[in-house]
Amino acid sequence: MKNLGVRISPANNHEWDSAISAFAALQSVKGIWKHDLHEMPMAGEEKLVSPCGATHYFWPE
Repeated sequence: MKNLGVRISPANNHEWDSAISAFAALQSVKGIWKHDLHEMPMAGEEKLVSPCGATHYFWPE
């Protein structure tokens, strides 16, 4: 992940998920990614399930 300034070599999908999640969290904390997918309106009868309380899902626009 060049943008983090850290070279990573994930051994499996779990390690990759952790790295990209940390990157997304960093982008949101720095105010770079402001688009929260959880703030978007649900379609039809969709419902967002939050078993651990309020969450954010930041994504680039």
